[in-house]
Amino acid sequence: MTIFIQTDKPVYMQGQTVRFRAVPINTALKAFDDAVDVFMMDPRGNIVRRWLSRQSNFGAVSLNYTLSDQPVYGNWTIRVQALQQVEEKRFWVEEYYQPRFEVNVTTPAFFFSSDEYFTGSVTGNFTSGGPVHGNLTLRVTVRPIGISIPTGYQS
Repeated sequence: MTIFIQTDKPVYMQGQTVRFRAVPINTALKAFDDAVDVFMMDPRGNIVRRWLSRQSNFGAVSLNYTLSDQPVYGNWTIRVQALQQVEEKRFWVEEYYQPRFEVNVTTPAFFFSSDEYFTGSVTGNFTSGGPVHGNLTLRVTVRPIGISIPTGYQS
């Protein structure tokens, strides 16, 4: 017997729903007809949800689990057991946080190498709209672009 486990994505964030399915097949590559046990485990190995004696629907057991707003972050495990066979699928739960501020850099579209100064502005704003006050270290690198002058226009 083999058990395939699929999740709808590899990384989740707090409050999201983990959608997954287990597809148990026997040695003849046919759908396994008996019930399976499914366990959702956090990174510490604690069983946070169990589905016992789940019957497959057309060969698959489809389930979902909604993460709390403050889950344990790290590598979670879905464990499926059928007869003496145990298979596991891991997925990540990572913290999502709203960026607290953004930085905008505004410069001219082009400038001439003969220009004595290069001007522009750098602003920082909190996501609430207020300005960010602080220090800035800026390093600018100027690279020439490979412009070729057509023959006939060269002096």
